[in-house]
Amino acid sequence: MAAIALLPKATADTVISLPAGPAYGSITFIPDGLSVFLAVVATGIGCLAVIFSVDYMRHAPQLGRYYFLVLFFIGAMSGLVLTGSIFVMFFFWEITAYCSYALISFYNDDPKAVRGGMNALIITQFGGIGLLIGALIVFAYLGDYQIDSLLSRYGEMPPQILSLTAFTFLIAAMAKSAQVPFQTWLPDAMETPSPVSALIHAATIAPDWLSFAPSAIFFQTYRRVVSCSKFTMPRKVIQGPSAALSPTWCSLSMWPGWAKRRTRWP
Repeated sequence: MAAIALLPKATADTVISLPAGPAYGSITFIPDGLSVFLAVVATGIGCLAVIFSVDYMRHAPQLGRYYFLVLFFIGAMSGLVLTGSIFVMFFFWEITAYCSYALISFYNDDPKAVRGGMNALIITQFGGIGLLIGALIVFAYLGDYQIDSLLSRYGEMPPQILSLTAFTFLIAAMAKSAQVPFQTWLPDAMETPSPVSALIHAATIAPDWLSFAPSAIFFQTYRRVVSCSKFTMPRKVIQGPSAALSPTWCSLSMWPGWAKRRTRWP
């Protein structure tokens, strides 16, 4: 409800800015139209997952831990899309990675669930490392972690450094959204309770908050690095089919597990 209430009050201005010292910049939140819309999507899907969990998980042990992780996950999703700082985005990014790991391995007496959680944590860390490297490069050259500063001042960065920064953001988006070659953790995510499985898959496969923000930064900076005439078509020819076929590949690999799976809690 709070996210929906922000819709008519969306603004491109910074509404919260807290100084965090010279090394960390400012903690900022900018509820612009896109950020508020994605926050509504994240909290809406999360709300449906929580409602479904009330009956589905009623006999499960450690329900306090389960609901804490789910709500922590939803809160981190909202913070990730509303922040205006790349460094703060990294902070929320890592919270979502931890919550994904903890929820996938929620049935910690099942070795497959624990292995799936570790697999998700390790692979998505490539994305976290990429985002952190990109944030540090931006701070080193612009003296600021703010996304607005990067999009308005990226011309001040050398083309080679800008290309490297764009590549790190692209790696972050690919790892978090389970695109080839980082898609291998997604089938193992089915070991999580079904409500969370739906939440994770919806947030990963759909073009939403998990990959949109770093992708937007990448494509904005990418235009400054290289002309589209020589590279855009080959990139699209490769990236388009891989993005379309990877969910199918994951679905086929998960089918044997789906066929044998049974509901844990009657």
